[in-house]
Amino acid sequence: MEAPPTAGWSGKHAVELYVRTYTTMLQSSGEIKVESLVQAHLGMGSVLHPLAAQPQTDMGALLYAVRRLPAAINRCRRVIMGQSPQG
Repeated sequence: MEAPPTAGWSGKHAVELYVRTYTTMLQSSGEIKVESLVQAHLGMGSVLHPLAAQPQTDMGALLYAVRRLPAAINRCRRVIMGQSPQG
């Protein structure tokens, strides 16, 4: 995985790195940990997760994400992500 973007990177480059990072990981055949996406996520500077680098919980981002989860998520032990054949 590439190093996270530096302060000189534009938002576009940071987002491109983030997309390349998770796309590459989804193409692998093994299990990946969410932690492996953290640096690319932080570097992206998401407007949906403005407090990503802070120690406190970003309640706005948490609520945004939780509202989009399926009702059965509380019974899940593992989430499997993948790509469609189209990419």
